[in-house]
Formats: sequence, C-alpha cells, structure tokens
Amino acid sequence: LDHAGNIYVGGTTTSPDFPSGHPLGAAAPLGAAAPRSFVMKLTSDGSQMLWATLFGQLNTRISALTIAPDDAIVVGATRILDSFGNTRALIAKLDPASGSEIWSQEFYGGQLACSGGSTCFLSGRTNTVSGVALDAAENIYLTGNTNTTDFPTTPGSLLQNGYGPYVWKFSPTGSLLWSTYLSDN
Repeated sequence: LDHAGNIYVGGTTTSPDFPSGHPLGAAAPLGAAAPRSFVMKLTSDGSQMLWATLFGQLNTRISALTIAPDDAIVVGATRILDSFGNTRALIAKLDPASGSEIWSQEFYGGQLACSGGSTCFLSGRTNTVSGVALDAAENIYLTGNTNTTDFPTTPGSLLQNGYGPYVWKFSPTGSLLWSTYLSDN
C-alpha cells in the first residue's frame, strides 16, 4: 500500500490479453509457454485499476515489492534461456504515478562452488532476490540467495567471499552502496 492506501500487486501471467496500459518492455503476445511478470496499481477500494504494466523480459519472476511516497521498488529474478536454467537477480524502480521504469539492474555470479569430480558443474547458476525494504532516506536494501562464489561484493563488506545468502544496499538513484555475503559455506 502507498500513503494514500492505493494497492500494488506484482505477479506472473500467461494471459494473452493482460490489461497492460503502460508496457515497460516489448508487449509481445503472451502464451502458455511465455510467462511475463506484471505490476499493477489499484485504488484503495480495489474498484479501479490505475495502471498495469508487463515487467521485465520473458521468464522474469517478481518475488517482492515495496512502496514509498516516491518509489515503487520491484525485485525478482530473470531466468536465462539456456540449458542450465541460470538466473540473474533483478531490481527495478518504477514511477508510482505511471508505472514507467526509472531504472533497473540485473546482477549475478557465475562461479559455482564445485570440487573435483563434482556434478555441480552441470547445475544452473541461481541468483535470486527474496526481500526488499526501504529506510527513512529511501535507500534500498535487498536480500537473496546465490549458489555462486563470485557474486559481486564491495570492499570492506562483512564477507567479500562467500556462498548463499547476501544483502545489498542501493541509493535511491540505483547506485550500489555496499554488498556482502552473509555466509562463507
């Protein structure tokens, strides 16, 4: 909910006629094999759709969103269409008045924690976002998980090298302020 009580909803659709008034990406026809994410804003009583937009490329999944007076922050993951099922973590800032994209970023690691003779070399590189929050200055915090050991971290962070859960902090304009792993095994 925003300060006026308007409702924001994020999800995934395969509907060929999803009511998208402000598409962020190419509004390609949808089908059962082409899931697309969406973000929608409704009035506080749910009686009117103020805007709706298809979000990200095909196979993008929204996992969380948060709203502030000047921000609508959406996070999730985009599945790369390859034989391994690799994913990239995703964050985007939308204009809460129109649903148009202000900025977006994808980030990922590529190095799996594999040992000699391990079958994990055949596994996908999974980089996901599970939660997002804003502080009083509208800095953005996100958390997620990765099965890679080279996920981008910043110098001086708690754990520059690790595996698994991570936390990132972005400025309201999308600049990375810091990033760290939370575990090293």
